[in-house]
Amino acid sequence: EDLKVVIAYDCRNNSKELAHIVAEVFSANGIQVYLFSELRPTPELSFAVKFLNCHCGIVLTASHNPPEYNGYKVYWQDGGQLVPPQDKEIVTEINSLDYDEVK
Repeated sequence: EDLKVVIAYDCRNNSKELAHIVAEVFSANGIQVYLFSELRPTPELSFAVKFLNCHCGIVLTASHNPPEYNGYKVYWQDGGQLVPPQDKEIVTEINSLDYDEVK
């Protein structure tokens, strides 16, 4: 099964540039990427995850933090924000990566 992800960003500090970097990493590693061309609210990302039948969605945003910060929020196949047990499974997978193998 081909993996697919949709990526959105807001107006926070470098969100657009960071979204493009995330998209490049996913693409280089064989994951199909849908990247919004403009700012999008999180509900539109959630809709897109389901509409495009993606495995996850990512939004680059500071959310409730001060605007000088930024973050990376992950949304699951159902369009909702990542929750247990998937969150721990993903952290475990990240911790087991050999970063030299990531393109």
